[in-house]
Parts: sequence; C-alpha cells; structure tokens
Amino acid sequence: MTAVCFATLLASCGANKKISQTKADDAFEIKNTPCECKDTQEIIRARGMRESMDQQMAQQMARSNALDQLASKIRTAVRSTINDYFLNRNVNMNEESKRKFEGQIMQDIDLTISGYRTFCEKYTLSKRPDGSKVYKCYYAIEIDKEDIARSVYHSLTKDEKNDLDYDYEKFNESFNKGLRRAANN
Repeated sequence: MTAVCFATLLASCGANKKISQTKADDAFEIKNTPCECKDTQEIIRARGMRESMDQQMAQQMARSNALDQLASKIRTAVRSTINDYFLNRNVNMNEESKRKFEGQIMQDIDLTISGYRTFCEKYTLSKRPDGSKVYKCYYAIEIDKEDIARSVYHSLTKDEKNDLDYDYEKFNESFNKGLRRAANN
C-alpha cells in the first residue's frame, strides 16, 4: 500500500522514473535513474541531484551534493582504517589524540578529493504547476581508490613518532574493507 501511494506521489510530481513493485511487502525498485553509479574495485563513485530555476545553480548544488557523498564514504572508510591501525599497532591514544590525528589525515584527503573526475552530468527541464520552469541536474563523480589509499597511508607514515612500519598491502586491504562497510550503510 505504501509503495502504491509513493508511486502515485512520484507520478503526480512529474517524475520520469519507472517504478515497479517487486514484492507484496511494499518493496519497489526505481529504474532508469540518470547517472547510475556504483563503486568498483578501483573506483569510488558518488552522485548528487538538485533542482533550481537556474541551470548553473542546479549544477553547482548537485556537484556539491556529490562531493559531500564522496567525502562521507571516504571519511567512514578512513575512520575504520584508523581504528584498525591503532588496534593492530597496539597504540594507546585517547579519543582527543585520535580525532586530531584523523583531522590531519582528512586534510590530506581533502586535497586528494579535489582530483575527482566528473563522469556523468545530465539535466531535465520541467514545468511546475505555476508554470515556472525548473532544472534538475544529476551529477556523478569518481576518484581512484588507490589515490585515496596512498594519501591516507602517507598521512599515517609521515610522522616518525608513530613508530610505523605499517605494511601497505595490509593497510590497503583494511581501507577497502572500510569502503565496503561505508557502501553497505
């Protein structure tokens, strides 16, 4: 029942997505979503969607939304990786020190994220009931997992007082586990 109401609501709002009910337990699937993006073994992807009466504003807001989503995925994976690192190294740090350490790493990651690539940018133009036009922008970006992993690894190993001989392969495996956890949340 809920899925039927939701499908009716989307149809009445002028959505151009096809919705099909898959099971009797109110589950449904949205098909033909512009800028579909899934992470791969090598690439982290994110997308954003925003609408505005101004096309450029819709694009800027959608790009910002995609960047926020990308940063969130990476931040979740980095926290998991840092926690694994401290557990594996038997490093005893209080929460404040961990947050400071994490903050330093996130600064390096922010620089790396700026190297994202846009792989999809699509627009729709529709009319509102009052006759005004609204642009909807779908924006998708990607970045190599290896670039992020190198940035985090460099941040972990650049400080000599951390007593590091952290194995990069082990680190990369931990980082990828963190990304998978982030994708499942």
